[in-house]
Amino acid sequence: MPRGKGAASTMPGLDLPDARPEGRRADDHPLPSPLPAAPDPASAGPVPPGYRMTELGPLPQEWQVVRLGEVLTEVDIRLRDLQNVCALPVLSLTKNDGLVLQTDRFGKRIATEDLSMYKVVYRGQIVYNPYVIWEGAIHILSKQNSGLVSPVGSHSAW
Repeated sequence: MPRGKGAASTMPGLDLPDARPEGRRADDHPLPSPLPAAPDPASAGPVPPGYRMTELGPLPQEWQVVRLGEVLTEVDIRLRDLQNVCALPVLSLTKNDGLVLQTDRFGKRIATEDLSMYKVVYRGQIVYNPYVIWEGAIHILSKQNSGLVSPVGSHSAW
């Protein structure tokens, strides 16, 4: 959500200064300019032996192009759904460091008291936040066996 007067109008009592560059309207896209278009596979030149041209460019003959939803299943387990759970650490998803302990990232716990709606993630699961996926914040949980991620931003685990 863009910061500024456009955002403040949807949040009663919150009066943020307008941080948009001069000339930008409240309905302008809040993200940086889009990534450059992928190169046209047709202009990639000759396809090496053992490869074939796909919409992604040349790939080995035996590889298939599929959507992530065809090979991954989204998991939505909330802390409230589990019984006899020992304390799980609250994790924070970062662009550069992956999933880290929230206390390490912020120097303290900033999670709410009630963690029942937090999502449970396990080692090996892919976690991303759709609000900042454009930033590259998508990682596999590898530093912990399990943990909790905030329900804010609708973190998804695969």
